[in-house]
Amino acid sequence: MPDQLPAPQITVWFVLAGDDFDADACTAAIGLSPASIWRQKRPELRDHPDLNNMNWSFGAEKVSEYSTNTVVASVLKDVWQRRDAIAAFASQHALTASVCCNITIYQERPVYQLSPDVMRKLADLDAVFLMDIFDYSD
Repeated sequence: MPDQLPAPQITVWFVLAGDDFDADACTAAIGLSPASIWRQKRPELRDHPDLNNMNWSFGAEKVSEYSTNTVVASVLKDVWQRRDAIAAFASQHALTASVCCNITIYQERPVYQLSPDVMRKLADLDAVFLMDIFDYSD
């Protein structure tokens, strides 16, 4: 474990998920470039009707920060400017939205808190908030 990383590393992704939508059309409609596009490769899961088989993600990766809210707010700032385009594209293609936050702890922990403004934006985007914590401290 890196001794030089006392601050937590926070990754935040805004994710649109659905079934076999056109990632290029999504990017063009929204006006943000994705950090990643994931497609299910396992046939038995790809064709499962209850599971999304594709994700379009935009965000920030491994930011050294002590405030979860700061990183989530930073990602939402860019997303929020495009919220109408996101809502239109998501509605047209039956996509769901989520904000995924991964926190990696080496020594010190962040504040696990979201401001009312961030929570309102998540609600207005109809986005689920998910958080995973990976604790490598002693």
